[in-house]
Amino acid sequence: MAFVEPYKPKAKIAETENVVHIEIPFRSKGFMAWLMWSLFTTLLLAAWFAPVFILHQSIKAPTQDKPPFLFVAVFVTVWLLITLLLSGLWWQITFGREIVTVTPQELILWWRPFGQQRRYRLSDVKNLRVLEDAFSVLDNPWYFWWLGYPFGVLVGVLAFDYGAGTVRFGAILDPAEARQIVALLKERFGQYIADGRIEADS
Repeated sequence: MAFVEPYKPKAKIAETENVVHIEIPFRSKGFMAWLMWSLFTTLLLAAWFAPVFILHQSIKAPTQDKPPFLFVAVFVTVWLLITLLLSGLWWQITFGREIVTVTPQELILWWRPFGQQRRYRLSDVKNLRVLEDAFSVLDNPWYFWWLGYPFGVLVGVLAFDYGAGTVRFGAILDPAEARQIVALLKERFGQYIADGRIEADS
């Protein structure tokens, strides 16, 4: 008999009269997500401590075997930049939230703690929908989406058309929860969207 993990909503939703506020964590609480986070944390710790060990060994080496100062300076600079980038990414994965705020005037996306707010006029939003094909990566796109975050490559299971492009968000949501969020937004703000429709099952 297979064990099926009970469905647990990942997003926290707060509603007021004219605002729906949704918080979605970047890191899923499933076993595979925890395992990948642990491996990433281990690699990050190794990235911080391995060069310290290497430099310590080079200091202890005889004078004629010591690397040139310029080489050491370049190595330390490049290593520091890479590890700081990885550390920021680790912080974002561990503590980050996708903040989605919807009002009759606009839809606001914000990646906290790092990331700028992106504002979209709700009257120009079209075809807000659930992307079924977004679940093809091990049934949870969180596993790979954060690799593209520093370069502005965003993925998600919720999407809408805005101008000539498509905006995606809600990377770790399950299909059922994604449809619930779309249904909620349809009920509250469907009449304010450009084409007057929100597709929950497309």
